[in-house]
Amino acid sequence: MDMGLQPDGRSWVSVDRSPFHPQGGGQKSDRGTIGGATVTHVMHGDGGNVLHLVEDPPSLHVGDEVDLCVDPVWRKMNSTLHTAGHLIATIVEQRFSPVRAYGAHHWPGEARVEFNLAGAPIDPARIEAELAVDLATAIDANLLVAVEGDPYTTRAIRIGSYSAIPCGGTHVSYLGVLVSVSVKKVRQKAGTLRISYDLN
Repeated sequence: MDMGLQPDGRSWVSVDRSPFHPQGGGQKSDRGTIGGATVTHVMHGDGGNVLHLVEDPPSLHVGDEVDLCVDPVWRKMNSTLHTAGHLIATIVEQRFSPVRAYGAHHWPGEARVEFNLAGAPIDPARIEAELAVDLATAIDANLLVAVEGDPYTTRAIRIGSYSAIPCGGTHVSYLGVLVSVSVKKVRQKAGTLRISYDLN
C-alpha cells in the first residue's frame, strides 16, 4: 500500500489490487472503505495506478495490508444507470439507423446518451414512444448482459443479441435488475440527439 496527497490537499491511497471502479467512461467512481478509512472518490493516477481518495487516513500506513470494501448500494445504482444507458444506445442505433451514439453521462440525476443523427433527423416524439416500448420489452425479457473481449484492450458489453459496445465500466448481469427505465426528455438540435433518462 502507498499513500500521498493530491495538489488540493486530499489524501490518497494506492494498493496493488483493487476492486474499486475509478471514475471514467461516463460513470461515477465506487465508494467504500480501505482499512476502515472512508473512500470518497476513486480515480486513475500516473503509471496505471488507481488512487482512492480517503477522508480519514491517519489509521493507515505505507506497507499495510488492508481490507477493501466497495459500497454495494452505490455500486448497484451506478451499474444499473450505466447498463440502462447502454440499452438506450443499442436500441436507438438498431431502430433508427444510421443514428450512432457518441457520448454518455451515467451520473445519478443527470443520466443521458447523446447521438449523431448522421443527417437523418427523426421526430423526438416518435423516438420517445418507440424507445419506451423497446425498453420495457427488453427488461421484461430479462436479457443477459455479457462481458466480451480482453478486459484491458477490447472489453465490450453485449445486451442480449444487440451489438456489443466497447466499455470498461460496471454493469448488472441481467436487465431484470433495472425493473424500469423512464425516458425523461428527447431533444434534437444541430444534427445531434440527446436522450435523458432515469431509473424508476
